[in-house]
Amino acid sequence: MSALHKILAAAVVLSCGLSASAAENPGAVTVTQSGVTIQTVPFVDDHAVEVRGHPDVTTTISFPVPIDSVVGTYFARDLKTEMGDWFFSHNKGTRHLTIIPLYATAQQRNMNVVVGGKVIVLTCRVTGLREDAFANLRFEVPPAKPATPGAGREVGQGFPGAASPAVNETLGASLVSKSRKPPRKKPVPVDSAVLIGLMDKIKRMVGLPPVVVSQLAKEMNLSVSDRLENVFDYGEFRIVLNRVVRDDKLDALAFYGVIDNTSGYDLIADAESSFVRCGKHVYRQRTADIPPVIPAGKTAPVFIVIAGDGEGGKNNLSVDNAYSLGVTLTHRPKESKESVPAPVKEGK
Repeated sequence: MSALHKILAAAVVLSCGLSASAAENPGAVTVTQSGVTIQTVPFVDDHAVEVRGHPDVTTTISFPVPIDSVVGTYFARDLKTEMGDWFFSHNKGTRHLTIIPLYATAQQRNMNVVVGGKVIVLTCRVTGLREDAFANLRFEVPPAKPATPGAGREVGQGFPGAASPAVNETLGASLVSKSRKPPRKKPVPVDSAVLIGLMDKIKRMVGLPPVVVSQLAKEMNLSVSDRLENVFDYGEFRIVLNRVVRDDKLDALAFYGVIDNTSGYDLIADAESSFVRCGKHVYRQRTADIPPVIPAGKTAPVFIVIAGDGEGGKNNLSVDNAYSLGVTLTHRPKESKESVPAPVKEGK
């Protein structure tokens, strides 16, 4: 175990049982689409968090940093050789674990997960309704609230401080993992053309199956992390983070996401204002590609690249960190509809 994870290590306790209904978790954001429920909860340890399971639903639980160890009874990894009424899966070194109740009457079980510096109590229960079960429960250090819109036209920058000259402004304590590969003593000098090349690489991955993405990343010597609906709701728009890639030689990361314009207005995007937050630091874009206008009710792709720490130093950030994306958006002025006089026919 690394020195960082020795500092961050803690136990996450899971208990599982049967429940007909459940109260909402404090601070939770729940999205239900096509019969699938995804819930995001704050990565804090001051209250218990409930996990709802169902035999027909695979429940994946994800954390901001890689899991160190998992201990539990009656959670079976191999259904042929182990006894249990819950299936359990976890790959060492990842941020995710998966559980599935094997029966509708699965009993309460306890599990300890050593991860990320906090003792979080989870209460996992079998729900009788498939659509109430969690397909994904995500623990996340929540982004700060967006700036208050100004004069009815400013929509927001994702979170306060994004436009501040101090790029590494402290926005609150968080957990940050570093890249597993040791950083170079001196980072390779990068210019815009090189970073645009990294952006082109993540663009090539859009829409491809995970197995193909993994192969491409390996061929291009990149680290990659795919996200399950990493959603940040800023009121009149949402930003969904889908993928992060890292080039260790450049000490640079590229991000792919989608802006969902949920307002009734066309939004104008200022790509140069875009940024990435990780832990207590904000990193300005070195290059970004965002459509200048996002029509009301439509979505648009977002590509952002960061390099170093913005002040001449290294970031050495792992792709597995909890990231949030932001950009300044404003309402597009409505075109005035002035009456145009009909042409006058000249007399003969």
